[in-house]
Amino acid sequence: FSGDYTVSGGGTNGITRGLDLAVDEEGVGHFAVVTRSADPSINYIACYHYAGPSNFGSDYSDWGVAPVPPSITVDSHGSVHLTYCKNESIVYATDAGGNWSTRTLISFATPDQPSIFLDSLQTSIGIDSHRAVHVLYMWENAGSVGYLTNASGEWKNEFIWKSTLSIGGPFIDLAVDSLDGVHVCFHGSLGDSIGLLYGVNRGSGWGLEFVRNRSDRPYLSSCSIAVDRDERPRMAYGFLDNSLVWRLDYLTRGSDGWHTTEVISTTESISSCTLTLGPKDVPYVGFALAKLPRYATNSLSLSDRLHLAAPGIALACVVAVVGTATLWATREKPVKG
Repeated sequence: FSGDYTVSGGGTNGITRGLDLAVDEEGVGHFAVVTRSADPSINYIACYHYAGPSNFGSDYSDWGVAPVPPSITVDSHGSVHLTYCKNESIVYATDAGGNWSTRTLISFATPDQPSIFLDSLQTSIGIDSHRAVHVLYMWENAGSVGYLTNASGEWKNEFIWKSTLSIGGPFIDLAVDSLDGVHVCFHGSLGDSIGLLYGVNRGSGWGLEFVRNRSDRPYLSSCSIAVDRDERPRMAYGFLDNSLVWRLDYLTRGSDGWHTTEVISTTESISSCTLTLGPKDVPYVGFALAKLPRYATNSLSLSDRLHLAAPGIALACVVAVVGTATLWATREKPVKG
């Protein structure tokens, strides 16, 4: 990275299998990393905290986890909450009580099905204004999307969506708005049609709608959702179109439905993307384009502000894997222009 960035490294004796990042209100970065150990059959998770080059370390780890990305968030008190998969189960961990505690939220192992395809199980976690936890998960092997929450004081599980159709990938994301409405996006089906779905729950149940049908967007590679200050959802959406061109679109929802506000990229394959909103709801999109991490923002326009780096305000920092080392980068000062 250029001189506008501070880069720190944390040693990992293996191959990183997945990671997620959250930044608290004090600007401290927290990220969870799942790594394959020197023994290829064993993976472990660690939670790192970054408050500057001289204040970087980990205070939580767990071994024997599944080789899938974790999900992490931070509440208004600065407490860390994360979910990951272990022993055919979804595990929730938090330091909200002062010390780390864990619990198994749901297990998918049964006597007649002792294991599942773990790489088809993904989670996304969010926290509302009352510090209640909301977890979205997709179990692609069973064709289902579920939702876990302790908003009532007890953990409850419900299925938002089930299908026998092949859905083509465990792509999900969750965001909680300022009124505690829960917004989700995932790749699924309604009826006989498959595509990108959006759902919202404001306390009276889930409503699902198509954002993009796979008939005109045949292959979804990634999706991410954020909610602006007016409680309106926005998405970043990577896919292969009918002309076999890889695209990354920025989508907004109006009174008449979803619209492609801008096409961010039409070059190489997009393996993942993440969307967040900065001050004045300026969108920042981080994504993997071929082998390179990139980001875009529409301070001018998304396509005019495409960068090979990490954004400064909204994403705040990015984690990359170089060989067996996990690198952390954050912009310490804004870039003009």
